[in-house]
Amino acid sequence: MPVDGGAIGLKVAIDLVKRPAMTGLARVHTWLTGNEVLILGPARAGKTSFVEYLRYGVLEPEQETATTIETKKSATFRVKVGRDQSLELKVKRAVDVAGQVGPIEHARLAEERKPHALVVMLDLSAPLTGASERASGPWLIEFCKHLDERLRNNATMIKRLKTIIFVATRQIPKSRTL
Repeated sequence: MPVDGGAIGLKVAIDLVKRPAMTGLARVHTWLTGNEVLILGPARAGKTSFVEYLRYGVLEPEQETATTIETKKSATFRVKVGRDQSLELKVKRAVDVAGQVGPIEHARLAEERKPHALVVMLDLSAPLTGASERASGPWLIEFCKHLDERLRNNATMIKRLKTIIFVATRQIPKSRTL
């Protein structure tokens, strides 16, 4: 019987991430010292699913989901990572941005919110070429071009933004499941 390496890797990754329950004092401390994470990307790239996984550790099977039509901010939470949970990410808020607004608006929101981290979600099953509303390549090029312009002109944004993470997702065709 063949072994599905992807499923094993996913299981290990899930086991390495813990979400500790927070008391009132820990919640206030996290809100005061935590980071704002802005999750961006084209429509249907998995931004909302990623935020839910970060917050709750729930990785739902692929399914039709409601379209995010407005920016949604999460409550404060913490994520501990690693075999001994030695790394802790304190999240003041995770901000899930609607993908339909496009890459230029995403760059503008990054400048406006001045987050500590950007997570850029890209769907590898989307076409690489074509209009930036659906194609990952043009969306990423347009976003990076406008983000670069905004970073060059905003010292506060440069000072606060510590990390940009690119996450590649892939929609599994309905005939294949893990």
